[in-house]
Amino acid sequence: MMGDYIVKINATAQDGRYGEVISSFSVYSDSSTIVNMLSLTNYEFSTTGHNITFSTHSSYPDLYNFSINGFQINSGTYYDGQVFTFSIDGYEVGNHDVVVWARGLDNKECVVFGNFSVYSSTETIITIHSVDNYVYNSTGNVVKFSISTDFPEYYTINIDGVSVDEGVYFSNIPILYSIDGYNVGRYIITIWANSSDKKESITTIQFDVFSVTFLEIEIQYLQNYEFKSTGNYVLFFINTSFPDSFQFFIDGFLNGSGIYLYGGELFNFSIDGYFVGEHNISIWANSTDENEGLFESSFTVYSLSNTIVDIEELPDYELLIVGSFAKFSIISIYPDYYILSIDGLEVNRNDYESGVYYYVSIDGYGMGSHTLSIWAIGEDGKIGTGSGQFNVYSNSTTLIVVNQILNYEFMTTGNNINFSITSNYIGTYNVSIDGILVDSGNYTIDEIILCSSDGYSVGIHNISIFARSIDGKEAQYHTDFTVFSNSTTIVNIHGLGGFEFMSTGNYLNFSINSAYPDYYELWINGIVMFTDNYSSGNYILYSLDNYTYILGNHTVYIWAVGKDFTVGYLQAEFNVYSNSTTIVKIHKLEGLEFMSTGNFLNFSINSSYPDYYELWIDGILVSVDNYSSGNYIIYSLDNYTSFLGNHSVYLWAVGKDSTVGNAYGEFNVYSTSATVIIINELEGYEFLSNGKYLNFSIFSSYPDYYELWIDGILMVTDNYSSGSYILYSLDNYTALLRNHSVFIWAIGKDFNVGSVNNEFNVYSTSSTIITIHKLDGCEFLSTGNYINFSIDSSYPDRYELWINGVLVSTNNYSSGSYITYSLDNYTALLGNHSVFIWAVGLDGQVGTMTVEFSVYSTSSTIIAINELEGCEFLSVGNYINFSIDSNYPDYYELWIDGVLVSTDNYTRGGNILYSLDGYAILLGNHSVYIWAVGLDGKVGSMTAEFLVYSSSSTFIAINKLEVNDFLSLGNYINFTIFSTYPNYYELWIDGVLVSTDNFSSESYILYSLDNYTSILGMHSVYIWAISLDGKIGTMTVEFEILSLPNDIIINIIKLDNYEYNSTGNELQFSITSKYPNYYMISIDAILIFADNYSEGGLNVFSIDNYEIGVHNLTIWVTGLDGKEAKFEAVFTVYSKAEVRGSDPLISNPPIAAFIFSGILIIIPGMSILISYINQQKIKSFLPSKKPKVSLKKYVKRFHK
Repeated sequence: MMGDYIVKINATAQDGRYGEVISSFSVYSDSSTIVNMLSLTNYEFSTTGHNITFSTHSSYPDLYNFSINGFQINSGTYYDGQVFTFSIDGYEVGNHDVVVWARGLDNKECVVFGNFSVYSSTETIITIHSVDNYVYNSTGNVVKFSISTDFPEYYTINIDGVSVDEGVYFSNIPILYSIDGYNVGRYIITIWANSSDKKESITTIQFDVFSVTFLEIEIQYLQNYEFKSTGNYVLFFINTSFPDSFQFFIDGFLNGSGIYLYGGELFNFSIDGYFVGEHNISIWANSTDENEGLFESSFTVYSLSNTIVDIEELPDYELLIVGSFAKFSIISIYPDYYILSIDGLEVNRNDYESGVYYYVSIDGYGMGSHTLSIWAIGEDGKIGTGSGQFNVYSNSTTLIVVNQILNYEFMTTGNNINFSITSNYIGTYNVSIDGILVDSGNYTIDEIILCSSDGYSVGIHNISIFARSIDGKEAQYHTDFTVFSNSTTIVNIHGLGGFEFMSTGNYLNFSINSAYPDYYELWINGIVMFTDNYSSGNYILYSLDNYTYILGNHTVYIWAVGKDFTVGYLQAEFNVYSNSTTIVKIHKLEGLEFMSTGNFLNFSINSSYPDYYELWIDGILVSVDNYSSGNYIIYSLDNYTSFLGNHSVYLWAVGKDSTVGNAYGEFNVYSTSATVIIINELEGYEFLSNGKYLNFSIFSSYPDYYELWIDGILMVTDNYSSGSYILYSLDNYTALLRNHSVFIWAIGKDFNVGSVNNEFNVYSTSSTIITIHKLDGCEFLSTGNYINFSIDSSYPDRYELWINGVLVSTNNYSSGSYITYSLDNYTALLGNHSVFIWAVGLDGQVGTMTVEFSVYSTSSTIIAINELEGCEFLSVGNYINFSIDSNYPDYYELWIDGVLVSTDNYTRGGNILYSLDGYAILLGNHSVYIWAVGLDGKVGSMTAEFLVYSSSSTFIAINKLEVNDFLSLGNYINFTIFSTYPNYYELWIDGVLVSTDNFSSESYILYSLDNYTSILGMHSVYIWAISLDGKIGTMTVEFEILSLPNDIIINIIKLDNYEYNSTGNELQFSITSKYPNYYMISIDAILIFADNYSEGGLNVFSIDNYEIGVHNLTIWVTGLDGKEAKFEAVFTVYSKAEVRGSDPLISNPPIAAFIFSGILIIIPGMSILISYINQQKIKSFLPSKKPKVSLKKYVKRFHK
């Protein structure tokens, strides 16, 4: 043990003497105790695999102690240089103190202090999905929220500062908390949550408890408007206890939809562009408590125009007269187009101008009344029509005058139809005889027309003459004429009897009598044989010799006609006969020796009219020929002696008189020969030996041919001589080791067959041996590598070399010779490669060998990024620089943000540059991944990041917002947008997008506000701008349009009572207003006239043509600023016969002026009624509009 020690030694002798000595010594150590902290790193909360590593050193090791945050983790003994590794996983977020203490046996100590941090990059996020507003005393109302974190722990809920709930939670799992039971009012919910990584979050939301639910829809602005005017819109307000969505319809079509917020929202929709008429507006809204509201109203698009068609001129005219026109005009404030039709057919379609006269030709129409119709339409859909009639007339008549039509004798000539046509107008005619048109053409007045009637047949013929003049007048004439004849047609046969078969000089003799001979037809046996003209009474001869060859009766029919169509005919018969017979006799037919010659058939045929015969042998026609009666006919049978067996004979003969004779017979062909085959020599043979053959003979009285089959294959077919030796070489079979079959088949000409079966054997004792002399492993991509082998066989043939299962070489070989094959093509493929050698000898003996060789590499692929920095947004010249090291470079892939952007081959250590400018438009971090492979398959990869950043901001400055009074001009907003990366902006006025465009930084942007000076009140302006770097700037301002004081003054200049049926009675007045718009006049509650007015201009309107009595007059005036005035008065239409009152006449009456509600009306000497109409009310003499109303009392409620 270390320290200072005292040594005391005393001794006592036997004689009692005592001695003592004291000394000291020290035990020391020059060792030291050392603790080295080798690794200790911070780590992310809840991850694993984190350790502390330290070593202890001492020449005299003893004990150590390891603690974290004052808690001992481990302790024990150690040895010099011992390394300790302990897990530090599982600690909470924060700093943690580490102490390692060690002591040696020499009491030397060492203490090392350290710390590590556990951090967390996650966030604790509270998401409120929904909170229910609700009606007092209702249930089932909740707040729904979830908390997102990787390390969930604890949450609390406070309502108006009072804790109402707490507990643990699971990440992203919704939590429902009931908020039922609160009194009417507004409440604040506060939700707080923390996580085990010590991250906290807090959020608030409010909810309302209502005494009753409500749903309110209110139209705040909606006016009727003049057709084609612009700037018309509807403005409505929606509010509810539980907002959800709305839909806006015009005439049943959805024009807009969206959601609205609690507290109410205003919505503005344009109603421009609708056609004349009333249009229905429906606003539907619902709320999340399943209530719905529907508000309906309407607006009217009106037009003060009428479409009036006025046909000024539409004259009648004489047929064929030219220069007649229809004159018309069309009046409309909104002219569009017209269609002009005559007799229902459109003849003109065109646009028109109001009040302009148009001329359309009506020339060229036919006789009669014609209707002209004009249909016109204005752009406001107002339709006007006008129609009239014009006549095209003629006083002419059309008359046919027939001068002569005569009957005539058949076949006489010079017969005509003679007529003329009388009319004021030329025209056309046609002549028909028996319904067939024979003449037609144009005629002139009273022209003589001749039409031939020659050439008609005997009988009565109808004539029809038709004429039409160009004025449409028609005439017809019908009559007939007769063609007559007294002639008859008679046929006589002068001699017709029977005829001998095949006789000649036979005739038919006949004659025909007629005053008008024409032609005849001769029919024999129902077939027309001759047709020809005839002369009356002359003999006609026709030969019948062609019919004596046909036995039996034959019919004769003669038909004749005269030119006067009188017909005569006669029918008769004649007979052709014969008494001859036909007889066949066989004189010689005997049996025949096989293959013998000089054999024949002998026969004869007797007939008075010999013709021809047929000879059939064995059912086959072998001879056809003519014959002479009784002569011998010889036919050779030698061709049949080569066919053993019985043969049939049949003879058939016919005479020219069709009489038939026949005879039957048979003959036999026979033989006694046999066919015998003998094999003289056939043995076994050595493989590939030569001079080997088969020797055989065939015996037959009638030798023919044989077949030699070896191994089932026909090798020879040939003729043979009886008993001769036949040799066939077998050398071609000594190359095929095995037994071989031999089959010989022979036949004689007498069809006797002989056959024999045998076999012979080919044998061998050789073997095939493969020897590999060299096959080594190969360096990757090296050259000069090969395999060396040889093959031994008595009968060498060929070999196959297979590498990796692929046939790479096949060739013949010599026994024992070296065979070399290069393996360089395989050094590009790392790994083991199989080698298989197969060899065969000509004797079929097979040898095989299987081995392997290896291709190896020691290279590696390393990627180094030489340069990669952050990029300024939209900057250029940014790039990544990297290089790749490999002994066998191949290619690489560069991926940025998970997208393959480049792939190429590389060289070892060469710098590779790739531009990053294309990513400078995308702010944020971008991932880079490089992957490379060498030709040896070794892969390297590298992952990195670069940042695209921007320090710019988007700022909007209003330079000037200047607006003047109502309807003023020259008003505008001037603003500027500042941004390093300008892009585009949007300008919204009154919630409507009015302009969007690109901007340049610091440039002035001006937008006119003149269109808004016609709309009184406040107007909101919202400007939104975005830069290319995504930075957004906004600005909201307002401006107000004010109206100057405006008094509308109606000055009645003239309005008098008048006498019934008098004229020139007028209403005269003028109107004074700063903002003139338009006025309307109604009499007796009927709208009579409406028009725009000008400041102080005189307005004159006729009040003529009213009935006797008192009539109410109303003038309604409006200004562009919405100010309105109405004047009501009466005037009287009287009759001189009625008793008038005693009211004194007013002469030069004083001017009475009245001012009421800012309106001045000046009327000379008249009692008046003045009223002021509020701007928001609907005018009673316009189409009505439903008034605004709150929908609170119309809410439809649904309950579960």
